[in-house]
Amino acid sequence: RRTSNGKGVTIPSQQRYVGYAAELSRVAVPVQIPPMLLLTRVVLVSAPEWAAEGCFFVVEEVHRRAESYALQPTEGGQAGGSAAPLEWQSLPVYDHRKPASSSASAQLLRTAREESADSFGELGPSTASAALGGTDPTTVAPTQSTGGSRGAGTSPVEMVCGSHAPLVSGDIKVTVSCGKGKICDFWFHTAFIRDGVLRLQKPALDKACKEAKAD
Repeated sequence: RRTSNGKGVTIPSQQRYVGYAAELSRVAVPVQIPPMLLLTRVVLVSAPEWAAEGCFFVVEEVHRRAESYALQPTEGGQAGGSAAPLEWQSLPVYDHRKPASSSASAQLLRTAREESADSFGELGPSTASAALGGTDPTTVAPTQSTGGSRGAGTSPVEMVCGSHAPLVSGDIKVTVSCGKGKICDFWFHTAFIRDGVLRLQKPALDKACKEAKAD
């Protein structure tokens, strides 16, 4: 359905989540206990030429907390229910520029998970990576890796997490930037990642989808 302004959902990440909702109506997806993924790398399949001062990315995880469902008596003596409003927290869990210092934020998130009513179970993590941009969203052999890689026109740029790779679960935001500013960002949910790789073409990247120079 269209939104109140008549334009519909125009942001790529919002469109992605509309697709998630459609998939939920067809098949069972473990969104209540989302799988944990170890994010090992982000690859810009076709890095913009203006991103020449070093590419990096930041990962945030949206954590949901809610008080327990409370049963309250009504006027007729019948039990009624009232759900507490959800409290959403976006916590940074990884900064590619300073991966070692990301562990403190990750610990805060782990503590929040333990205190949450949501259970993440005892599932072990799988590995995952993201391939972004270009016209053919396939995994490619990057020309540069680790640290602040320089953009090389249409050459792939790989940003490797190494030994400090973040463990993510649920709703995740990744922001990719360089010295001149943000290149793109995107949201995804770990329950919808297939085969450990998230491949997004340029039209599926927030911000980059509207910029001709972000090729």
